[in-house]
Amino acid sequence: MANFYSRFVFPLLRRMDAETVHDRTLRLLELGQSGVGRPFLKKIAGPLPKNPVQFAGLTFPNVLGMAAGFDKDVRVVPGLAALGFGHIEVGTLTPRPQAGNPRPRIFRLPEDGAIINRMGFPNGGVQAALPRLQKLAAKPHDYILGVSLGKQKETPLTEAAEDYKAVMQVVYPFADYLAVNISSPNTPGLRELQGGDYLGQLLGALVAENEKLAKVYNVGKRLLCIKIAPDLSLDELDEILTAVQDNQIDAIIATNTTIGRDGLCSPNQQGRGA
Repeated sequence: MANFYSRFVFPLLRRMDAETVHDRTLRLLELGQSGVGRPFLKKIAGPLPKNPVQFAGLTFPNVLGMAAGFDKDVRVVPGLAALGFGHIEVGTLTPRPQAGNPRPRIFRLPEDGAIINRMGFPNGGVQAALPRLQKLAAKPHDYILGVSLGKQKETPLTEAAEDYKAVMQVVYPFADYLAVNISSPNTPGLRELQGGDYLGQLLGALVAENEKLAKVYNVGKRLLCIKIAPDLSLDELDEILTAVQDNQIDAIIATNTTIGRDGLCSPNQQGRGA
C-alpha cells in the first residue's frame, strides 16, 4: 500500500494545489468513515499496538494523535479514529464563521520536506460544528476528543477572553480537553496573548469559566491546555510558565508552527506564514 501511494498516488497529488488536496482528502474520509468504508480505513492503518497512556484523568488509547488544523470543522473524527489516531483535536473553532486568509495559503517546500501555511483559522464557526459534536457524543468511542479554541480575527486582544469563552460554552459537554490557541502566527497580534500583559488575565478568566461550566453541565472540569509558539525567548517562556502555574493550567501543548526559516533551501521559504 505504501509503495503504491509513493509511486502512483503522491506524484498525482503533488501536481494539485495543496489545499485542494487537503479538502479532497477530508471528503474521502467523510465518505469512508461509516458503513463499508470503515473496515477499509482500519485495514489501511494495519495492526496498532495497545499502549494506553494515562494523563490528568484521561486514558489515551495510544500515543498517536491528530493535531488541530487538519479537521477544522469536526468532519472526519470517526475516520481518523479508524486510521488509528488515539486522540483527535478538532478546530481551531471561532465564535462566528471565518473565511481565513486569501488563497493560496499553503505552499509546499519539496526540497525541505516542509510546508508553509497562512490559513488564518478558516472554519464555519462553532455553531455549525455543534451538531457534529453532538452526534459524536451520542455514540460510544474510545478516542480522546480535544477542541482547539480560537478568537475571531477582528476581536481586539483586550476582548479575546470573551471569544474563547463563547466557543468553550458551546463545546464544553462534548470535549475531553480544551486547547487555548494563543500561538498561531497567522492571526494578526494573536501571539501577543502569550505575553504577561494579557496572558494572566486570559487564563484566569478561562479557569473560572471551566469551573462554572462544569457545574452547569454537572460534569468534571475539562482538561484545560494552552498551545504555545516554538519561537519564544527564555524570558517569554518564563512569563508563560509563571502564568500557567499561577492559574493552575493543566497542560501546555508544545508547540504551534514556527515562523523560523533556519536551514531551509527551498525558493518558497520566504513566503509569509509558518
